[in-house]
Amino acid sequence: MMNNPWRNIAFAALIGFSAIQAVSAHAAETYRVQDGLQAQFHIFFDPQKYRAWTEGKGRLDEATAVPAKLADVPFLVMVAVGDCKAGANGKCNVTADYTVFGPGGEKIVDNPGRRIWTKAAKPKGRIVAFSEDPVSAMLQSSDPPGSYRFHVVLHDNNADTTLEMERVLMLEARQ
Repeated sequence: MMNNPWRNIAFAALIGFSAIQAVSAHAAETYRVQDGLQAQFHIFFDPQKYRAWTEGKGRLDEATAVPAKLADVPFLVMVAVGDCKAGANGKCNVTADYTVFGPGGEKIVDNPGRRIWTKAAKPKGRIVAFSEDPVSAMLQSSDPPGSYRFHVVLHDNNADTTLEMERVLMLEARQ
């Protein structure tokens, strides 16, 4: 089993992260608001640059830059939220359904019900909470080349709000 450099980083982000700042055009492209719920959809490709960014020593656009060669590069898919509605217990209940569609439009991954934020609601007005349950992934060199569509349906279960986001990654042809 390959040592996953994302495992410790994801836990560090959950423990020590306090706010996300939209610092690039990429961040703006992945930002959505629906019925008050705010969200950003990120794919992180470089564990060291991601760690530097969470420590305030790097930039978001560096941590999310798509590598020239995508095959066999592990990455971490995360959603960050803000302004989720607190339930009677004072906690949010935001979950996500992750789906990946292959180059032919076929569904190749269906991963529903991942926890995004089920802790206490944060102050209103900005995105402040990372996924509690991020998704590690990789497109392999043995996968068919073409466009892979990463689709996320975010649910604020306390507010009965749904928000959809999508990213497309292009897997290069085998050499």
